Amino acid sequence: MNQTTTTVTPAEKLWCIHIPGPDDLFAAPDQQTAQKMADKHNAAMREYIEKNKLSWGMEMITAEVIEWPHDADESHAEALLEFDPAEWGFGSDKP
Repeated sequence: MNQTTTTVTPAEKLWCIHIPGPDDLFAAPDQQTAQKMADKHNAAMREYIEKNKLSWGMEMITAEVIEWPHDADESHAEALLEFDPAEWGFGSDKP
C-alpha cells in the first residue's frame, strides 16, 4: 500500500490565540499577528492585575499562540471575520 504524506508549511497553517481560563479562541490572519495579539492581551492583563492589586495571577488568562485546533478551514475563516485590527490596537492598516 502506497501512502502519501502531506506536509503543511508554516504559511499554510491557521493561527489563533487561546486564553485558557475562559477557553476563548481568537482567530488571527497569520502567526506574527497572533503573537502581537497575545502580547497585547498579556500586557493589558498584567497592567489590570497590578493596577487593581488583584491577588490572582496570570495563569488562567495568559494568551498563547496556537494552531487553530479545529479541523475545518471554514471555521477559521468564519472566526477570522470577527477579527478587527483596530480592536487589537493595530489601526486600520495591516497588523
